[in-house]
Amino acid sequence: RVGSITVVDLANRVLPSILNEEGSAMVQAHLESLGLSFLLSDSVQHFDGTTAYLKSGKTVEFDVLVVAVGV
Repeated sequence: RVGSITVVDLANRVLPSILNEEGSAMVQAHLESLGLSFLLSDSVQHFDGTTAYLKSGKTVEFDVLVVAVGV
């Protein structure tokens, strides 16, 4: 079993460049049913150790961090 996975994305929905709003909602719902969580319309302000501090004021603790830009 995979631990918790949190996706932080500046976009307001998942895969906005290739899916319309309905398709995006379907994909997000499916991924959430598998245990992923999403923090959309947000981005990282800074990191401190294994904590990501988001611009919204939320924090995300992590063991593994994957940073990706683009499609």
